[in-house]
Amino acid sequence: TTTGPEVEIRFWTRRQLTFVNATEAISKPVSRAVFGVLQEHAMSEEGLDTRKLLSAWKDLNMSLTHALNEAKDSARFLVKLGKTMKPCYVSDLKTIKDLLPVIINNMKMIYILSRHYGQPIRMTNLFARITNQLVTRCREVIYSGKLCSNIWNRNASDVVRNLNEAIELRNEYVKQFHLTSRELSKEAKGERAKNFKRSFSSFNLKRIFNHFDDFVQRAEKLLDVFSAIEQYKLFEDNNVDGVEEIIKDFKQRIRDFDVGGNNDLLQYKNTSFERSYVEFNMMNSRVETAVQELISKSINSRAPIMKKINVMARFDRVIRQESLRRDLEDKYMTLFQIYGRMLANKTGNDIKTLFTKHSTNPPIARNMTKVAGSIHWSRQLLRTITDPMMAFKNSPHGLKIFARREV
Repeated sequence: TTTGPEVEIRFWTRRQLTFVNATEAISKPVSRAVFGVLQEHAMSEEGLDTRKLLSAWKDLNMSLTHALNEAKDSARFLVKLGKTMKPCYVSDLKTIKDLLPVIINNMKMIYILSRHYGQPIRMTNLFARITNQLVTRCREVIYSGKLCSNIWNRNASDVVRNLNEAIELRNEYVKQFHLTSRELSKEAKGERAKNFKRSFSSFNLKRIFNHFDDFVQRAEKLLDVFSAIEQYKLFEDNNVDGVEEIIKDFKQRIRDFDVGGNNDLLQYKNTSFERSYVEFNMMNSRVETAVQELISKSINSRAPIMKKINVMARFDRVIRQESLRRDLEDKYMTLFQIYGRMLANKTGNDIKTLFTKHSTNPPIARNMTKVAGSIHWSRQLLRTITDPMMAFKNSPHGLKIFARREV
């Protein structure tokens, strides 16, 4: 079942109302009069059957009182839990995440104080219902409603953000559960240990968390898909040169992935997704390789070093995928080594050699005097050295580059 705690709340509130009505019915004057007649008849010689009936009625009345007290007790705790959980039906995932400590603490108090929920198996079922509601809300937020096809009409960045929030929500849920369990265990070891229940470790953890764990495994795969969509949308929006054909091929692959458009991508029992995901990974790997080759081609060209740095900076602004960012960092290191060889490589065309060769007789433009031409040449040579160095220094990868042993 995927029902949330509202089912449990409705059950106990209806049960309480039923027993209250029954108790009120037997407390009415007519009921009391009938009971009085039966008692008088039970005292007579022919009242043997009536005495048996009254004895059974007494047991039934005690059972009714016990059931009413249990229903009142359970309804009282669950109504409070329901108020705490109300945001889990309508709020964003970040708000729900911040609310988890309060929810888990409420569950702790229910476990300690409630008569009905004082047993691990009943608390396990109640926790499982909370898990169901958290997963249901994650699905609604990710799909932006209950229609599965909505996800393809959403901004990829928003989907990525919601998927990450869902994964963080699950992690926080598990964290708060075990944190509260440890607190309960410490309290049970104190002076009043006999008044405290054992920790949550006696609950069926698989039943509580498996649904969320399976959901998150699917969400992580879906995160890979929409991170790639977000990445290539950034390439397209920023008009990055050379990636037009790559983007065109990627879009076609995504259309192939979205077979039918109405598949429930977050339904982890949907095996067709797994096949499509494997094919997508193979395709995405080829596309990433094409992007990496494009970057390599840019830095290995004969263009000036500053042009290469500007091209790298443009890629740096739009690349989000972790694998591409790692490759980009390596490419920055390669470019820095190219810059180092440009300064001094002992081949005769490096800046050091050019400076030594022309320092006493620099090349001067026709419309300049010797002094002005010499100054202009030296400043141009200085800019060739300092501009790339400042660009590397101000780069987000600067510290990592200068920390590398090769440098």
